[in-house]
Amino acid sequence: MRAIICGVFMAMVQTIMAATGAEADTNSANFMLPYCKLTAEQASANTIKALLLGQCQGIVETIGQMHKAQLVEDRSLCTDIPDDVTHAQLIQIALRYGELHPDQTHQPFWLFVMAALRSAWPCKK
Repeated sequence: MRAIICGVFMAMVQTIMAATGAEADTNSANFMLPYCKLTAEQASANTIKALLLGQCQGIVETIGQMHKAQLVEDRSLCTDIPDDVTHAQLIQIALRYGELHPDQTHQPFWLFVMAALRSAWPCKK
């Protein structure tokens, strides 16, 4: 079963690379941020866009939950995200950070999101 899931995932990655051009760094914030801006209606018109919107949402939500659960032990990455922050707000923070720091969008998306969340809610401790 694990081999099937890995095979499907690899096929999806190859499809994304073919659809977007293999030269694009599909792991960078520069690549992912436009897909984070899509509405559900915009994404539903195209399978690749829908997949990438979901990937953006999943990465942002996962990193937000890691920080809320204090699973990030590196003090330089510490955040104090309020419990009532929504998933949509986390994505808006990442988008706003991209607008304010376009020089950092070359970074891997997950690292970019961590920096965005830390900038919005620095550790108080």
